[in-house]
Amino acid sequence: MKKLSSFLSLTLLSIFLSTACKEHHHATEHSHERNQADLRLNNGAKWKADKIARETFAKLKKEAASAKLTDKASTTAFVKAQQKNIDALLKGCTMQGEAHNQLHILIGKTIPAVDALKNTQGEAAKKAQQQLQESVALFDQYFN
Repeated sequence: MKKLSSFLSLTLLSIFLSTACKEHHHATEHSHERNQADLRLNNGAKWKADKIARETFAKLKKEAASAKLTDKASTTAFVKAQQKNIDALLKGCTMQGEAHNQLHILIGKTIPAVDALKNTQGEAAKKAQQQLQESVALFDQYFN
């Protein structure tokens, strides 16, 4: 059942990302069907990120590091805040070309990390929080 839930989440994520991007870019400019393992540098250099991507990932990084997930209420509030941050990034995205594709690969790694925090507490929440921290830290490795 958990595998089916994960599969459905990833399928819905792909549909959402594709729909969100089509609102402000031509569908032929990018492909969200790429394997998430394809996150890579721009010929050895970091990709140029737009202002909203830089600000959002800085906020995600700061909040993921400082969140005190002590109970269900704090974890639920944290997850909702992170989902709101990601939604704002998707709506405000102005990047194009391969930099845009790479950003969405990273977002595709970040959303499941946020989702992993849903309905978790204690050690499971701490582990999921660590996964989120690792995911958002990738931004600084691949974008400037």
